[in-house]
Amino acid sequence: MSANLPDGELLKAAKAGESWAQGALARRHLPMALRVAGRIMPASADREDIVQDAFVKAFSRLGSVREGDAFAGWLRAIVVRTALNRVRRRKLERTLGLQRSEAADLSQVVGHEADPLQRARLQEVYAILERVPAADRVAYVLRVIEGLTISEVAQATGSGTSTVKRRVRRVEAAVSALEHADG
Repeated sequence: MSANLPDGELLKAAKAGESWAQGALARRHLPMALRVAGRIMPASADREDIVQDAFVKAFSRLGSVREGDAFAGWLRAIVVRTALNRVRRRKLERTLGLQRSEAADLSQVVGHEADPLQRARLQEVYAILERVPAADRVAYVLRVIEGLTISEVAQATGSGTSTVKRRVRRVEAAVSALEHADG
């Protein structure tokens, strides 16, 4: 029954303390949360930790969601901020020599039907993403790989649309430079 209820009804029940409603919201939005976290941090074995942390934060702040239909975007923003914090922490740990870089796990980003050339190209793009500022990386992943609109990326990252456009353009320039170097 709860699977057929719209997010608004589930949210209302979850706010009232109904654990079944929280479970239904989690089951409904878990695939999106895992996909977003995996695309932002494809090399990370802790994508499940990111998602779990995001759900804990979300369910502890349910009172701040006004409309049930906004739940998915609101949760996505929490996943993005949680992943962004993790990206920043990983970069700092690598800078301090406390952690090694990991190769991207392309299964988190591309389907099994991708040919070896596509996989190699994506590996190169993720190598570039490892070097750019974390906020640029997240904006690019959400816009280009996840396919969100500029406004959706702005909402998810808490940035203005012009900032998102600038961040995406910077990464696109780095990717374009790679293409010209290969060509």
